[in-house]
Amino acid sequence: MWSKALGFFSQDGPELEVKHAFVTRNNTEAGNPQLAVVAARTRGKTTTTLGYHVDALTGAVAGDVYENFPAIPLGKELFAGAPKTAFLTPFINCCTKNRVLAVVDDEDKLQIFPRCKKVANALEAMGSRLFYSVLETELEGTSLVGYAVAKQEDGMKFSTTKLWTRPFYAQVVHDNSPLTPSPTASYGRALGDKSVLYKYLNPHLQIVTTVSPLKAVAHVIVIDSTTGGTVYEDEISHVVGNKVVAAMVENWLVYAWLESAPDAIEGWRLASVELYDNSGTSTGASTLTTSPDIGSIARSYILATGITSKLGFTTSKFGVTTKDLVFANELGQVTFIPHRLLDPRRPLGKPTKAEQEEMLVPYNPLLPFMTNNIVSHKYPTIGVTHLTSAPTLLESTALLLASGLDMFCTSAIQPSGTFDILGSGFNKFQLVLTLAALAVGVAVAKPAVARKNLKEKWF
Repeated sequence: MWSKALGFFSQDGPELEVKHAFVTRNNTEAGNPQLAVVAARTRGKTTTTLGYHVDALTGAVAGDVYENFPAIPLGKELFAGAPKTAFLTPFINCCTKNRVLAVVDDEDKLQIFPRCKKVANALEAMGSRLFYSVLETELEGTSLVGYAVAKQEDGMKFSTTKLWTRPFYAQVVHDNSPLTPSPTASYGRALGDKSVLYKYLNPHLQIVTTVSPLKAVAHVIVIDSTTGGTVYEDEISHVVGNKVVAAMVENWLVYAWLESAPDAIEGWRLASVELYDNSGTSTGASTLTTSPDIGSIARSYILATGITSKLGFTTSKFGVTTKDLVFANELGQVTFIPHRLLDPRRPLGKPTKAEQEEMLVPYNPLLPFMTNNIVSHKYPTIGVTHLTSAPTLLESTALLLASGLDMFCTSAIQPSGTFDILGSGFNKFQLVLTLAALAVGVAVAKPAVARKNLKEKWF
C-alpha cells in the first residue's frame, strides 16, 4: 500500500533501527487506524530514541519534517540511548484517541508516548498494578526480570521497581511471547455430567521456550508476569536444534517440536494443554491476593508434516466461534487443525455417554493430514514465518494473513461453520412476503384489540 523512509542513509547503512511497532488505533475507532513506531537513531556515537505516529492507510507521519528534506519526518525525541522495551498501556490519549505507549530506557525509567498529563496522573494512580518484564543478559546467563511502575518524577518520567527474577542458566531463550489476546465468551466449559471446568484466565501470562543444545532438551514454561511464578512447565527431550514453537490463547497452550529419539522416527510432535482453575469458581481475571490452584489436561500428537512458521489461532469478534490452530507447513501450505482434534480431553478408550454429549472423539496419537484444511488452496506460500488473525463483522468468519517471503490473505476460515450466514438457496422473497403479511395482520388486529380492551374497562 505504501512505504515510508523515517531516517537517512549513509555509506555505513541506515541511521535508524526500528525497535517496536504497535497498533494504537483500530479501523473501527475514530479516524484512520494508527501505528506507533519506536526507533533508535544513531549518529556518530550518539543514540537517541524516537517515536512516530503513522497513518496505517496512507503512511502519513504526524509531526514536523526536516527543513531541507520534507519527505523525512523529524519524529519525537523521547530520551537519550536505545529503548530497553516498549508496550501498550490501557490508557487513551484524549486528543489523538491513540493508545498511549510506555517506553523504558536503559536506566529502567519509563516514559509515555505521546506525553499527556492526564494519562501520567492516571498511570501514577494505578501505581504498582502496571507490570512488564524484560529479558536481561548477565554473566551467569539470561534472566527474565519483572518490573512494576513506582512513582512519577520530573518530565513525566516514572521510576520502576524490580519485582522478581527468573534465571535460565545453561539454557538459550529461544522465544518469549505474551498470551495471544482474544475475546472470551465463556469462563467455563460445561461437561457432559452437568459439571463445569472453569478456565484459568490470566491476561498476564507469558510463554517462554528455552533450548539446551548440548543436551538436546527444550523447556516450555508459562510464567505469570505479575509474580514470576511458574504456571505450567514441560521438559522436552530429543529436540533437534532449536525446532520448538509455542503459543497460547485463553487457557489453551499449544507447542510443537522436531524430535529425533534413538528408538523412533524423526518427526514433528505437538502437545495440547488446557489450564483450569480447580477452586471451582472463576472471575475471568488474575489475582495477587491468593495463589490459584491450577490444574492441567494434556495430550500429545504426531504431526504428518513439519512446521515452518510460528503458531497462530483464529479469532472472532465476540469469542463465540471455536478457536483453531493455524500454521505453515514444510510443503509450502497454510493449514489449520480444528480444536476438536486437539482437545486434550479426548478419551483414550470408548467415549462414555457424558463424553458423547460433549462430542469428544476417541484419542488417536496421529493427526491426519487433511487437504480440506489447507486454507492456501493450490497457491504455494514460500518462506511464511508469521500468521496474523483478525475478526470480521461476522462472528463465524475470521481473517488470516500469512506473511514472510510470500504473503497470503484469506477470509475463508469458519471454524464453527456458517451459523450466522444465510444459505445460497434461502428464499428471501418468501421471507419478505411473510413479514409483509404479518405486518398487515398486526395493523388489522390492532384496532379490534383496542376496542376489546376499552370494552373490558366498562364491565
